[in-house]
Amino acid sequence: MYSSGSHKSILCFPDHLLQYLFEFLPQETILNVILSNKLFHSLGSKKLYRKIYLSDSIIANTSEYNVGRLWSVLKVSKKYRDYLRDDLVKKTIDNVFDIGDVRYGEEEILQILNGKLQRLISTLENSKSNYRDFVQEIWIDQDLNYELQEHLIKYVMNHSNSIRLIHSVIDKDIMYIINNGNPQIKKNLQSLELSPEHYFPTQISTEYLKSLNDIMVNAIHDKNRQFKSLSLFANPMALLNCMNLEKDSRIEVESLTYHVRNDRFPNSIRQENGMKLEKLSDLIDPESLKSLTITCWMVEESQDAADKTFSDKIWSGFNNIEEVAFISMIVDERLIIDFISQTKSKLRRFRFHYALPRYHLVDSNSPLLNSLKKYHGNSIEYLDINFHDDDYEFYWYNIFESKVEFNNAEFDEFGVKNTGCFCDDCIYTKQSIIKEKLFKNKLEEIEEQEFRAKNIGSIIFSKGLIPYTFSFDKYPSFINVLKIENFLKRFNALHEVELDFQEFNLIYQTLIHHMRPAVQFFISSFPELKRLVLNDIPFMIVETESDGKIGKSVFSLKSM
Repeated sequence: MYSSGSHKSILCFPDHLLQYLFEFLPQETILNVILSNKLFHSLGSKKLYRKIYLSDSIIANTSEYNVGRLWSVLKVSKKYRDYLRDDLVKKTIDNVFDIGDVRYGEEEILQILNGKLQRLISTLENSKSNYRDFVQEIWIDQDLNYELQEHLIKYVMNHSNSIRLIHSVIDKDIMYIINNGNPQIKKNLQSLELSPEHYFPTQISTEYLKSLNDIMVNAIHDKNRQFKSLSLFANPMALLNCMNLEKDSRIEVESLTYHVRNDRFPNSIRQENGMKLEKLSDLIDPESLKSLTITCWMVEESQDAADKTFSDKIWSGFNNIEEVAFISMIVDERLIIDFISQTKSKLRRFRFHYALPRYHLVDSNSPLLNSLKKYHGNSIEYLDINFHDDDYEFYWYNIFESKVEFNNAEFDEFGVKNTGCFCDDCIYTKQSIIKEKLFKNKLEEIEEQEFRAKNIGSIIFSKGLIPYTFSFDKYPSFINVLKIENFLKRFNALHEVELDFQEFNLIYQTLIHHMRPAVQFFISSFPELKRLVLNDIPFMIVETESDGKIGKSVFSLKSM
């Protein structure tokens, strides 16, 4: 709390400076500060309602960094999470041998968050302070109550003079709500989201294509609208060539999100219109596009179709791209490498997640990583890379060199040194928790099958027991801490051990410590790197007097 004197001193600052200070405050602090006086209420409310991130999950907290600080989220209090944890201990869970089901508590949490969404809507509709005119961005969640979200979007699109961006629209009903909103409000909207006709890929109807055509044509020819983002849920060339667009028509957008799907288009429309647009830059102004996100919904059998949508001809001509994200990709790696090498601008942000386990990223034969280092090594500031599943085993085996001999030659050739970690916590964890408590000092005697069954190092990743990061400096990160409690209860029952939450956290920290060689490799390879995400574990790159640049882990499970 502020003292009386300091409170008065703060009020002496001009409003624009106070507003700037509010930008750095966490959501909980703003909720407390806005109750102190009218000025703080006015300034804090503008920050609180500006960017609303709807989520069905618990937000991961960290004492080190204010992650996703620009967004306001629906939150479940720590007191209630602790209550659910205590309640979990008292309950008998059926089928304790199935450690795959760790979802206890999600229904209760979802009910709370839907209730908060209902109160948010009521506040916007009934407030005399016109909070609705503070709302500029909304991120939709697919698991929250959709009727409530439709209600929210409909209200905002008819009553909010400030709304600019609506993200993650994959429901056509919400797309229609946005398109049919108040014309005076819609002209301020800077996002254009063309949702799929159905959630899962299927045959696209002629009627739906005509609706998309009307929305797109009207948007392009509306000179009063300036766009920042465009989202497509189909092959852009197939989709755009089914529309009645003039070849010289171009839309200026800063961000393009493209979802690669197996939707099928009516043959009659294809034959009628033909293929008029040869590359995407015929429609999107190549000078304006700075951010490209491609998410693949396809399975391995569809790789040929995915490859065709990623040909260099489609994406050529965009010379100002600074941010690229390839999520769940199954395309031929060579196409990605060609894209990296042919991109004339210097990339600042790069996210890359392969969908199939047969791909390796960190080894001596990684042309993708070498290409990124060669062409953009001096400009990359943010990296989000997912390794092959077996690389999880690498960090686990690194802890138990006496049990499994792991060939690190390819890592050494690539500059990754296997040094391990010998800090007090890691030594204690390896000796007292894992070797003695988990393996009962019989590590050399157990069978490989038992060793893998107790491989918490891999289970932590495969069961989603760590915070889920989504560009952790831009958006909030999520975790369901209850999953860990439930997992431990089942794991302990299955293996007749008694690991607690604190011991689990130490194992997690030990794994992070054994990632240091790989982290240091990326730091040395990309000198401008500020943020790094490896296997969904985020690191901030900080400068120290003793060790120079190091990667500091953002999350500690015990602090959530």
